[in-house]
Amino acid sequence: MASTISEDAISTWTILYPTYFDKKATVSGGRRVNKTLAVEDPSVEDIRIVCEKLKVPYKVERHKIYPRDFLNPGRIRVYFLDPNAESKATTKTGFISEIAPYIAQVKSTQKSVVKSTTSSKSSKKKKGK
Repeated sequence: MASTISEDAISTWTILYPTYFDKKATVSGGRRVNKTLAVEDPSVEDIRIVCEKLKVPYKVERHKIYPRDFLNPGRIRVYFLDPNAESKATTKTGFISEIAPYIAQVKSTQKSVVKSTTSSKSSKKKKGK
Protein backbone atom coordinates (compact mmCIF):
# COMPACT_ATOMS: atom_id res chain seq x y z
CA MET A 1 0.00 0.00 0.00
CA ALA A 2 2.89 2.37 0.69
CA SER A 3 4.64 1.82 -2.64
CA THR A 4 4.20 5.40 -3.95
CA ILE A 5 5.53 7.06 -0.79
CA SER A 6 9.24 7.73 -0.29
CA GLU A 7 11.27 5.69 2.18
CA ASP A 8 12.21 8.89 4.04
CA ALA A 9 8.55 9.65 4.70
CA ILE A 10 7.82 6.06 5.72
CA SER A 11 10.71 6.09 8.19
CA THR A 12 8.84 8.70 10.25
CA TRP A 13 5.63 6.64 10.53
CA THR A 14 4.55 4.98 13.77
CA ILE A 15 5.82 1.45 14.39
CA LEU A 16 3.54 -1.28 15.74
CA TYR A 17 4.73 -4.70 16.88
CA PRO A 18 2.40 -7.69 17.37
CA THR A 19 3.60 -7.99 20.97
CA TYR A 20 1.70 -4.78 21.79
CA PHE A 21 -1.52 -6.80 21.43
CA ASP A 22 -0.37 -10.18 22.85
CA LYS A 23 -2.42 -11.46 25.78
CA LYS A 24 0.45 -13.66 26.99
CA ALA A 25 2.91 -10.75 27.17
CA THR A 26 3.27 -8.72 30.33
CA VAL A 27 3.35 -4.94 30.34
CA SER A 28 7.09 -5.07 31.03
CA GLY A 29 7.33 -7.64 28.23
CA GLY A 30 5.85 -5.20 25.72
CA ARG A 31 2.04 -5.44 25.89
CA ARG A 32 0.45 -2.01 25.45
CA VAL A 33 -3.27 -2.79 25.65
CA ASN A 34 -5.47 -4.00 28.46
CA LYS A 35 -5.69 -7.79 28.75
CA THR A 36 -9.41 -7.61 27.95
CA LEU A 37 -8.53 -6.12 24.53
CA ALA A 38 -5.46 -8.30 23.92
CA VAL A 39 -5.46 -11.49 21.83
CA GLU A 40 -3.35 -14.64 21.87
CA ASP A 41 -0.52 -14.82 19.34
CA PRO A 42 -1.26 -11.77 17.18
CA SER A 43 0.66 -11.48 13.93
CA VAL A 44 1.72 -8.70 11.60
CA GLU A 45 -0.85 -10.06 9.15
CA ASP A 46 -3.66 -9.40 11.65
CA ILE A 47 -2.55 -5.78 12.06
CA ARG A 48 -2.25 -5.43 8.27
CA ILE A 49 -5.84 -6.61 7.77
CA VAL A 50 -7.09 -4.04 10.30
CA CYS A 51 -5.08 -1.25 8.64
CA GLU A 52 -6.62 -2.14 5.28
CA LYS A 53 -10.08 -2.12 6.85
CA LEU A 54 -9.50 1.35 8.33
CA LYS A 55 -7.78 2.61 5.15
CA VAL A 56 -4.66 3.54 7.10
CA PRO A 57 -1.45 3.70 5.03
CA TYR A 58 0.98 1.00 6.19
CA LYS A 59 4.16 -0.84 5.31
CA VAL A 60 4.90 -4.35 6.57
CA GLU A 61 8.50 -5.07 7.57
CA ARG A 62 8.69 -8.83 8.11
CA HIS A 63 12.44 -8.97 8.76
CA LYS A 64 12.38 -6.60 11.75
CA ILE A 65 12.22 -7.96 15.29
CA TYR A 66 10.93 -6.49 18.56
CA PRO A 67 13.80 -6.64 21.09
CA ARG A 68 11.57 -7.81 23.95
CA ASP A 69 10.03 -10.61 21.87
CA PHE A 70 12.56 -11.73 19.27
CA LEU A 71 10.71 -15.00 18.55
CA ASN A 72 7.78 -13.15 16.94
CA PRO A 73 9.29 -11.45 13.87
CA GLY A 74 7.79 -8.57 11.95
CA ARG A 75 6.49 -5.09 12.49
CA ILE A 76 4.27 -2.68 10.65
CA ARG A 77 4.70 1.04 10.06
CA VAL A 78 1.46 3.01 9.98
CA TYR A 79 0.45 6.60 9.27
CA PHE A 80 -2.79 6.87 11.22
CA LEU A 81 -2.90 10.68 10.89
CA ASP A 82 -3.70 10.38 7.18
CA PRO A 83 -6.79 12.50 6.39
CA ASN A 84 -8.25 9.71 4.21
CA ALA A 85 -8.02 7.13 7.01
CA GLU A 86 -11.06 6.14 9.02
CA SER A 87 -9.05 6.37 12.24
CA LYS A 88 -9.99 9.05 14.73
CA ALA A 89 -6.87 8.66 16.87
CA THR A 90 -4.41 11.51 17.31
CA THR A 91 -1.76 9.64 19.33
CA LYS A 92 0.00 6.31 19.05
CA THR A 93 -1.59 5.09 22.29
CA GLY A 94 -5.00 6.15 21.05
CA PHE A 95 -4.48 4.33 17.75
CA ILE A 96 -3.33 1.16 19.52
CA SER A 97 -6.45 1.24 21.71
CA GLU A 98 -8.62 1.91 18.66
CA ILE A 99 -7.42 -1.04 16.59
CA ALA A 100 -7.19 -3.61 19.42
CA PRO A 101 -10.90 -4.63 19.19
CA TYR A 102 -10.57 -5.00 15.41
CA ILE A 103 -7.60 -7.34 15.86
CA ALA A 104 -9.71 -9.44 18.23
CA GLN A 105 -12.42 -9.63 15.53
CA VAL A 106 -9.87 -10.72 12.92
CA LYS A 107 -8.51 -13.44 15.23
CA SER A 108 -11.99 -14.75 16.06
CA THR A 109 -12.89 -14.85 12.36
CA GLN A 110 -9.73 -16.81 11.59
CA LYS A 111 -10.48 -19.27 14.41
CA SER A 112 -14.03 -19.88 13.17
CA VAL A 113 -12.76 -20.52 9.63
CA VAL A 114 -10.20 -23.02 10.93
CA LYS A 115 -12.84 -24.78 13.06
CA SER A 116 -15.25 -25.09 10.14
CA THR A 117 -12.60 -26.57 7.85
CA THR A 118 -11.44 -29.08 10.46
CA SER A 119 -14.99 -30.14 11.30
CA SER A 120 -15.77 -30.80 7.64
CA LYS A 121 -12.67 -32.96 7.36
CA SER A 122 -13.53 -34.98 10.46
CA SER A 123 -17.09 -35.69 9.33
CA LYS A 124 -15.92 -38.02 6.57
CA LYS A 125 -16.53 -41.66 7.38
CA LYS A 126 -13.71 -44.11 7.11
CA LYS A 127 -14.22 -47.18 5.02
CA GLY A 128 -12.80 -50.26 6.43
CA LYS A 129 -13.09 -53.49 8.26
